Amino acid sequence: MVVLRQMISAILGVLILAGCKDPYEPVFESKDLEPILVVEGYIDVYGPSSTYTLAFASPLAAPEASASPPSVVNSPVVNAQLRIEAEDGTAYHSQSSSTPGKYTVSHPALAIDSRYRLRIEIGGETYLSEYVDVKVSPAIGEVGWEETDAGVSIYVSTADAERDSRYYRWEFEEAWRFTTPFVSILVYDFDGARIRTRSAAERIETCFMEDASTGIHLATSDGLSQDVVDRHPIHLIPRLSDRLGWRYSILVKQRTMTREAFVYWDLLKENSENLGNLFGPMPTEIRGNIAHVGDPLKPVVGMVEAVGVSRQRIYIDFLDVSWSLAARRALGANCSTREIPKPEIHDFMYYNRHYFLLHATDDVYFVATQGCMDCRLRGKLEAPSFWEER
Repeated sequence: MVVLRQMISAILGVLILAGCKDPYEPVFESKDLEPILVVEGYIDVYGPSSTYTLAFASPLAAPEASASPPSVVNSPVVNAQLRIEAEDGTAYHSQSSSTPGKYTVSHPALAIDSRYRLRIEIGGETYLSEYVDVKVSPAIGEVGWEETDAGVSIYVSTADAERDSRYYRWEFEEAWRFTTPFVSILVYDFDGARIRTRSAAERIETCFMEDASTGIHLATSDGLSQDVVDRHPIHLIPRLSDRLGWRYSILVKQRTMTREAFVYWDLLKENSENLGNLFGPMPTEIRGNIAHVGDPLKPVVGMVEAVGVSRQRIYIDFLDVSWSLAARRALGANCSTREIPKPEIHDFMYYNRHYFLLHATDDVYFVATQGCMDCRLRGKLEAPSFWEER
């Protein structure tokens, strides 16, 4: 949804401001205030499904004397029906989703020598994309990384010997294992008002977190003698980030596109980076390849592509990064322990339930706040299904 929000902001910035001659006195026309259907997603020909996010971006009318663009309400589209259609008449329908605005179309691997389009039906209105050819990405040559003063820079290299790709986009999914600054080996049982040793199944110091890319990462070899992209940076893990405190994984997804799609995404990227700067460039109107059936002027934005995605996953261990131990120390900079005399522990735990027990000596119990020893506040105990240890 983060990517969709960025798309909506960029799109509205273009649609609302593109026609303004004087950046200090924009004039808002009625068409600028119509809800805009924004479609995010692509046809994944390798299957087993394709996913889409749909939302209406509705600008709120700005006061007549205001020089600011309207604010925006982002409303997920519910009860829509989506269908992927092949030129031979084969169609695959969307399934209902528990997440508003999210839709999944299940399908087998699709023929790469066919053409496909996306049909969207919302409350009796139909939106239809153009038929598009399949663009199959070449294999990723390398996903690599290097340490810099700013952190760890992750880059991708690729090439197409057939010189048929030229336009590339990357997305990625991250996962990392982390531990809390302190380890709790005791449990306070409030029901029985007793203290016992924490079992192995109850350990809460090691968890996993996952995240996905939010930006638009593009590159092109157009104009070069070879279809090669070399060490293109796609992600920076900031110095002292806890992502590299223990073990980190990134899955990079690469897809190629037509020049039309590249221009679309490049325009979105440029405007999302410059949005809010009235002195920045105001690109031409963004449309994409989807239109309302019956009213082609009705505002809808999206670029439907049929792609064969290539993927590559790498892992980075803390031993490979010079500042990983410092990152771990920084995570616990605000954590400290308290010593509670043993006769006082029951009253203390009853009235301070945000504290957890660490360990004990003959005279005292050591306690700390839950955030310093319970990784479940930030992540999940279960490792992702793909996770591999060194």
